[in-house]
Amino acid sequence: MLEKLVQIEKNYEELTAQISSPEIMSDMKVYAKTMKQHRTLEEIVTKYREVRKKADFLTMVRTPELAAEVTVQPVDLVGVDAAIIFSDILVVLEALGMPLEFVAGDGPRLPRPLRSAADVAALRDPAQAAADLAYVYEALRLTVRDLPADIPCIGFCGAPF
Repeated sequence: MLEKLVQIEKNYEELTAQISSPEIMSDMKVYAKTMKQHRTLEEIVTKYREVRKKADFLTMVRTPELAAEVTVQPVDLVGVDAAIIFSDILVVLEALGMPLEFVAGDGPRLPRPLRSAADVAALRDPAQAAADLAYVYEALRLTVRDLPADIPCIGFCGAPF
C-alpha cells in the first residue's frame, strides 16, 4: 500500500512539473489531459500528506485510526473496487521479536535477520505475537466499519515457504 501511495505522489510531482513545461502548454490537448490527471491525483496526495504529517510509516501502521483512514481514502476519493489495509507483512516478524525499521528512501530493514536455528528458537511465542498484533485487528475492524458494504477490504500475508 505504501509503495502505491508513494508512486501516486511521485506521479503527481511529475505532472506538477509538466504543467508548466512550454512543450505541454503549447499543445492544448496534451495540457488538458495532463491537468485532468493532475486534478485526479491532487486530492489523494493532499489527503495522504495530511495523514503522513501526523506520523511516520510504522506509527501509522500501529495506530488503528490512522491505518483505517489511509485505507479508506482511495475508496472515498477515487472509487476503487477494494480497499487494501494499510499495514506491512513484516509487522508479524516484529511481533515475533525481530527488530523492524523503515529507512527513508530504502524501505523496511530487519537489522537482525534469522541466520540459524538458534535465531528461530529465540523468537517469541506465536500466541503472544498474535496478541501483540491487536492493532492490526482493530485497524481492520475500523476499516470495515467505515467502508461501504459493497467494498471488500483485502490484505496480504506472508510465510517463509
